[in-house]
Amino acid sequence: MYATLYPTVDKPPYFGLGVMVYEVPELDGKVKIWIGHSGGAPGVKAVFAYAPSHNAFVAVAISGDGSAEATAYSLLNAIGEN
Repeated sequence: MYATLYPTVDKPPYFGLGVMVYEVPELDGKVKIWIGHSGGAPGVKAVFAYAPSHNAFVAVAISGDGSAEATAYSLLNAIGEN
């Protein structure tokens, strides 16, 4: 599933066989990886991801103008790292 990853719209996240690999920038300049999938339609967005740095899964579905990925990032940061 990860042998060939393709950038979406010429940049990360990368996509391969239904799985997205996200490069998540941190404030300290490091990049963390999430593995999952996200998508949406007008007025609704969702993301499901595994964050190896936290050894945790996160799933978010929202309506409105917010970002499911930003909400997932906030939730993961709230639980802290291992």
